[in-house]
Amino acid sequence: MEDELRRLGWTQVELAEEIGMERHHLSATLNGYRARLDGETLLLIAQTTGSAVLRLLAHGTTVSPLIFRGVDLNLVNAMIVARRECEEAIDAINDALDDVINRDSIDDNSEAERNSIMYALEQMADVNYAADHMDLAAANYGCDLEERNRRVRRKYDGRGYEPLLASRNGGAEEVAM
Repeated sequence: MEDELRRLGWTQVELAEEIGMERHHLSATLNGYRARLDGETLLLIAQTTGSAVLRLLAHGTTVSPLIFRGVDLNLVNAMIVARRECEEAIDAINDALDDVINRDSIDDNSEAERNSIMYALEQMADVNYAADHMDLAAANYGCDLEERNRRVRRKYDGRGYEPLLASRNGGAEEVAM
């Protein structure tokens, strides 16, 4: 987290003032001398700094959360929607890929290329929402999402990824520093 704050140009003093936390408390937390930050505080920090990395830590995603009221919880329909969203995202990514190869920043792109990149990102947000919808439908169908989470975690552990989130009861309640 300190690396992300440094990358964004925030000091601990500035951040502590902005989020209403005493600087010594924030410093002790970031340096591992105090308890971990709860998800609410991390989300506040993410919103304050505008950091996608910290938003990912706080929410487990970079897209804005949606409430799925009245959504169709039929698993077949949710899978069909998810497949369509994935196909559209793949097409958008293929279209935008040449626009990012050998470029360092969005500033290196023309307006048309920027639009293509943003469209690919929008399509991936749609995939995230479709995945959430499919999870709701799968839970309604009786699937064990915690078992799925354990299997996915083992897969990523096997690939050498380090967890960013400490979870209790399947939720991302605290973030390890």
